[in-house]
Amino acid sequence: MTILYDFEDCRATWSYKSLLGPGQVLCGEYVRIFGKSPSNPISKPLGTIYDEEKEQWIVADSGNNALRLFGMSSDAGDVVTASQLKNPSALAIWNPGKEVAVLDETNIRIFDQRSGRFITIADVNNCRGLGVTDGGEFVTIQYNRNGSEIVFYSPEMPNQILCRSPYVVNKAASNLAPKPCFLDISHNKVCVTD
Repeated sequence: MTILYDFEDCRATWSYKSLLGPGQVLCGEYVRIFGKSPSNPISKPLGTIYDEEKEQWIVADSGNNALRLFGMSSDAGDVVTASQLKNPSALAIWNPGKEVAVLDETNIRIFDQRSGRFITIADVNNCRGLGVTDGGEFVTIQYNRNGSEIVFYSPEMPNQILCRSPYVVNKAASNLAPKPCFLDISHNKVCVTD
């Protein structure tokens, strides 16, 4: 796991090979199963988030080109599809209770839960992970011929890149080439798993 950015000046600041020490494990508690509807099962779920305002789980149902919305009393979930939604893979709450950011094969979109519409924010290719900064900017990892970059997009101006920087990992931390897959944001830091 790598912690990479300080948003104040958009530069790499440090990285950690792992947040867990030797012998440490993450533990959780089983609560319940969602999405086991025999008539409409989830296929290849790649991203999930919880919207505290709506008290619902949202799942990127990549194999069905859909989003699934699960209230706490729902087992099958509401299915949201759109012709332009292709293999959604990452989600982030953009406006709690109202709007969700969605990354799919070719775009970063905002799904407006009130109207049911998708709004395209950026045309992207070869991206992994999606996060939203405290200021509302979208962050993703983009692969290209020269490696990977962390890219910040403006929600106000479609396709406007605010900042981009190479994804850099301390060579002493790992002997393997980095393969960033997912990210999350907390305060002014981006955490990348690779």
